[in-house]
Amino acid sequence: MKRLAIFLLAVAAPAAVITIRPDGVFLFDGKPAFPIGFTTAPAAGTKTPSGNDAYTELASSGVVFNRCGTVGKWTSEAEATLDRLMDSAAKGGMRCAIYIPDLAVIDPGDANKEDELRRVVRKYKSHPATAFWKGADEPEWGKIPPARLRRYYEIVHELDRDHPVWITQAPRGTAETLKPYNAVYDVGAIDIYPVSYPPGVHTNLANKNLSMTGDFAKLIADVTAPAHKPFWMVLQICFSGVAKPGATLRFPTFFEQRYMSYQSLQARAVCSTSAATFRRARPNRTRRSAGTGATTARCSRACSTNSSRAGPCSLR
Repeated sequence: MKRLAIFLLAVAAPAAVITIRPDGVFLFDGKPAFPIGFTTAPAAGTKTPSGNDAYTELASSGVVFNRCGTVGKWTSEAEATLDRLMDSAAKGGMRCAIYIPDLAVIDPGDANKEDELRRVVRKYKSHPATAFWKGADEPEWGKIPPARLRRYYEIVHELDRDHPVWITQAPRGTAETLKPYNAVYDVGAIDIYPVSYPPGVHTNLANKNLSMTGDFAKLIADVTAPAHKPFWMVLQICFSGVAKPGATLRFPTFFEQRYMSYQSLQARAVCSTSAATFRRARPNRTRRSAGTGATTARCSRACSTNSSRAGPCSLR
């Protein structure tokens, strides 16, 4: 039985060398780690409701990384924004999973995109905030075949062998349709957001209860096991299904977040990430839970509490 070690990155440091043990445990510069992360990163200079630096606040609660990057076109302005995010994360003692959607899908023969990805990897691979490279988001659901993701994976590791590639799938598909993607990532993941009005709008399966988290954790575990690759779960803070016009904005409670975390750990997830932490809701929408800042703090507390109590859990 392996014991789960907690590794908190408290100060900025050179880019960590991140490796994965045969049992699926992450090693940050040789030290066992249970990375806790958030999607997406707060803007550079963001303050908490109490006036503290957002990155420092998250790091002090045990958060290791944010997904940092762009959701629109990859332009010089987008690159400057990523630079600021990376520098803010490093200053606050955190890491980043770099996500550039424009470069994550490369068709055969697209030399311009390949060259740009090489430039980006060379630029950021030694940045003190770099931890992971985030590949295409939810590709199976988006009908993006693994062949279109292969060059991203190959080019990243051609230039940077120290930081794993992570891909998240949507709560769709089957083990058989998801397994082909094992070849184009180092870390698999699946997202599931069960807390909504009505419950379970994020899934098309029969189980609409909070326990659907465990169902999908078991699914991604079955997907990644044949390739001997670790997985983590992308859990809910806020998502588009409760933030779009006409929907009721709802966030998980501390106890719901804790339940989802433990369901993931029982399936042998080796990391916990939470989605849409810093997405701002429009003020005219009905709120049925605490505001974004309070929810962020609550989820940080839930994740750090859960991981610190996870010692007896065995990891794949």
